Amino acid sequence: MPCCNECGRQVPQGQVLCKQCEQAQEQASPRSRAVSKRGCRKAVVVCLLLALAVSAVACGLGQSGRRPTATPSLVTHPPMERPTVAARRVSFRTVDLDDVSTALAVRFRVSVVTHFPVSTADVSYICEATVQDLKQRKPLNAVVVFMYDSRSLLSGGYSIARCTYAPNGDWARASETRAGDYSTHRIVYAYQGKVRAPEDAMKHRPTQDEYELAKEWEELYEELDSPTADPQAVEQAAIARIAKKHGLSAEAVDDTVLKVVLWTMR
Repeated sequence: MPCCNECGRQVPQGQVLCKQCEQAQEQASPRSRAVSKRGCRKAVVVCLLLALAVSAVACGLGQSGRRPTATPSLVTHPPMERPTVAARRVSFRTVDLDDVSTALAVRFRVSVVTHFPVSTADVSYICEATVQDLKQRKPLNAVVVFMYDSRSLLSGGYSIARCTYAPNGDWARASETRAGDYSTHRIVYAYQGKVRAPEDAMKHRPTQDEYELAKEWEELYEELDSPTADPQAVEQAAIARIAKKHGLSAEAVDDTVLKVVLWTMR
């Protein structure tokens, strides 16, 4: 069972909010779940490389569920009256918008896709522009934005950054203010390490073909999976089918899936 991105408590698969801290949840991908259950050498390598795992990979490691750099960079910005537009307006697309409001708070969870490399200034622009757009639609209490560099990664952890716009930057305190009162709001950013070290990260970035192969494997894994199925058997069956379809070795498919997982966490 996945764990909360914020507090580390277990959250049922598909549940969009943690009942403990009310943090909006990302959904764990089969790629991450399979790696977490593998119990083999590669899974150990993932843990050693990342130190702190994504919620799907490291349930039980407490508040490390913020995802994948050894120490995610958290930055708090002051109240936002208007977008502090970055020097260049980076392009991005909003690909998913979920209304996760409660009776006491108007809240949105947004997924956006942009290019990589991307700077912290670009991330700020994307977050602020997204929040401003939602504020113009209706008064709200909180917004969380997950940023990715490929649409094929949407079912897993954010690959670029996460930003939370809420009272004092705390999603769980959204209900403490009236919708539309932004006097105590802050933006809190959590960056993946690749944002601050793009040149090194680019050496490990998957190609578009590798993204698509991993996505194909993920979809097949979901199709074959069931509550009573052995995760490792399902994983290997999916790998074997994909390998046969594309004329690749099982090892090559396995390595590609792992490469995409590691890129997301890098």
